[in-house]
Amino acid sequence: MPSGRESGDVTSCLTGGGIYEQAVLDTAWPRKPSIVRPAEGGANRKLFWVPANICALVILVLAVLASWPLELARNATLVAAGLFAVINLVTVAYFGREVTALGPPYHNLPNGSVSEIKSMPRLSLRSRI
Repeated sequence: MPSGRESGDVTSCLTGGGIYEQAVLDTAWPRKPSIVRPAEGGANRKLFWVPANICALVILVLAVLASWPLELARNATLVAAGLFAVINLVTVAYFGREVTALGPPYHNLPNGSVSEIKSMPRLSLRSRI
């Protein structure tokens, strides 16, 4: 069963990945779009985010199972599971339509098309790709 250490490691990994994306990739891609296009040698974010989120989900399920006998721990873990679900649902609802609208292959967009990326620090950033 997971201990606080595994949960903390996964949380730190997810937080660090998000900070890296915001600080490095999201600030560089408007000037150099190929940095986020795997077909052009750029970062393939799926290689990090898919396994990281699967790992977080597995750890969370194991934490719920481990904490089930203790009411206080069970309630706290269920709150964490609920927050994890809400965060993922909001993310899919917010970005899902925009990502699927790009369609495959998104890296072959014609020159001159405009893409709008929304994030918390920058409410709206219009960039030519």
